[in-house]
Amino acid sequence: MTKPPTHRETELKLAPPAHRVPAFERAAPVPVAPVRLPGEASVEDGFVALCTACLAQFQGNLPGVLEDGDIEYVHQARVALQRLRVALRLCRRVCPLPQGELLAGLRALARALGPVRDWDVLCCVTLPQIAPAFDNPPAWRQLMRSVEARRSAARQAMRGAIAQADPAAWLRAFHRWLAQRAWRSEPAQQAAPQEPLQPWAARALQAGHKKLVRSARDFARQSPQQRHALRLWVKRQRYATEFFETLPGAAPHAKYRGCLHELQSSLGRANDAHIARVLLGHALEGDPGVGAAGQAHGASRFVLGWLARQAVEPADPGVLKALKFIRKSRPAW
Repeated sequence: MTKPPTHRETELKLAPPAHRVPAFERAAPVPVAPVRLPGEASVEDGFVALCTACLAQFQGNLPGVLEDGDIEYVHQARVALQRLRVALRLCRRVCPLPQGELLAGLRALARALGPVRDWDVLCCVTLPQIAPAFDNPPAWRQLMRSVEARRSAARQAMRGAIAQADPAAWLRAFHRWLAQRAWRSEPAQQAAPQEPLQPWAARALQAGHKKLVRSARDFARQSPQQRHALRLWVKRQRYATEFFETLPGAAPHAKYRGCLHELQSSLGRANDAHIARVLLGHALEGDPGVGAAGQAHGASRFVLGWLARQAVEPADPGVLKALKFIRKSRPAW
């Protein structure tokens, strides 16, 4: 396995200089920051600003992903890539990213981060919430040792995969693509990138809202797969709304954004529970300490039962209220 780059090696390679993390400084995890968009901006101006912000957030968290155990680095790095993908999808007809190394690199980095985040959530969020209800501490400690070992292995695999993806070269190439406005020569381009951003953003947000409302129909009878698809639409619309909230004259939609956040969080918890069941199922199969003969068998079965019960519980009233507000909203972007 390729040895992951050190913090110093990563800093020296990353570009452009304006977004470097100082080599001497152990920075905290970098959260999302609002992107200030001028009223006279064109669509491609806005696209460049949004992509640059996403890349800066990813780059700012990368040293921590590679060398620190704080789970927030991985989380924020994933958020940065998710927001970048939403920006690319949103502007795909105006500033299309061609199939090739940039897209392949984005997918490789996202794949590298995903499994670690799943184990982080299981070990640091899901299981600690359930632990007080289980009355056999030795069995619980055995279960935690097993899942923590798998989490550690996933983190090592992630660092090797990131090193192989060469994020420094990918970041430089992406910034170069943005600086050159290379989409102007793409045959897939279907709209003028110099179009004013404000009316274009209003149309994009309205289209996203309509798709979200359609996806939320018959929520109470939706399958887990349908709710997963709804969660993706909620995430896309939330990020798009945040992208354009700083445009001059943008209508305030604090309650709308709050409902999107509530929906994303609730649907995300349901998805986390589903992933937790899958991960524990793998642990039951592959670890003698957790399997039928192991001390932690009872603890793992208890957790699986807890999560199965959660899966059939009625939807949170707050979620239903947020969905009702979204469905009835007629936002004027």
